[in-house]
Amino acid sequence: MLSSPRIDRFAILKAIGKSWGGCVEARVAPYDIRDTAPDTNNVNTLFTPYFWPDEPDSNSAYLNDYLNDVTAASNWKVKEQYSPKYTGTPRSGANSAGYAYGPNAGCSLAPMMRLTTDFTSIKTAIDGMTAVGETNIPMGLVWGWHTLSPNAPFADGSAYGSQHLKKIIILMTDGQNTFTNANGNNKSMYDGLGYIWQNMLVGATSGSNDAQRTAAMDARLAQLCTAIKGKDIHIYTVRIEFTQGSPNLLQACATAPTDFYDVSNVADLEVAFDAIAGSISNLRISH
Repeated sequence: MLSSPRIDRFAILKAIGKSWGGCVEARVAPYDIRDTAPDTNNVNTLFTPYFWPDEPDSNSAYLNDYLNDVTAASNWKVKEQYSPKYTGTPRSGANSAGYAYGPNAGCSLAPMMRLTTDFTSIKTAIDGMTAVGETNIPMGLVWGWHTLSPNAPFADGSAYGSQHLKKIIILMTDGQNTFTNANGNNKSMYDGLGYIWQNMLVGATSGSNDAQRTAAMDARLAQLCTAIKGKDIHIYTVRIEFTQGSPNLLQACATAPTDFYDVSNVADLEVAFDAIAGSISNLRISH
């Protein structure tokens, strides 16, 4: 279920008559770290379609200028939200961040998979993954939770507390949380948190520096890990080939300190996953 727009998105989508988007943005706090089912009586629980607005023509600092501005307004926010221009065709090519220009910029990665026993499809999807852009660990983790949850939007997971069942998440990342202070007046790229000035990231504002934004995202991740473990979901965490910063956040996210794996060389990743598989087998036997 999709929520009402944040950047006059309703006017934009009405102007173009369709949605270019295929991704979904983060929900409004506190639902960004909950598995609460969407409820039309509470718009904050609903999911918003991803739509990176066309950015002004006048400043090369903007990353995603894919349409000609058709308003003489000097205000950059007005230029971004002026819906009549969205009937145009986005220009082709890629911006300096490596994304194809357009409303789906940053939304071209492989789609997530729902729960499945088709291991061939799973392996194919893993082999097709690529890494690009900034890192938002809580957003990835919360969608992992959604796939295991008995609640919508998927509702594929068995009920919490089901007998002879253990829900398990393996969280792997090769970086730290980032929401960079860049991209013209917007002070950030557009991503699942929108722009920084939309105040979707609890604990950070447009004036926050990179370290403060990372700290805010880390705080959301810590609370999310606690919420997931509160549902008796077992979490393993893997940090791969990343030596900056402290591993404490991911170690604390894991169900137990021994469920955290700090892999300094990708060649050792298989060893880590073999250890996790052995641990999961022990969990099943003991259960």
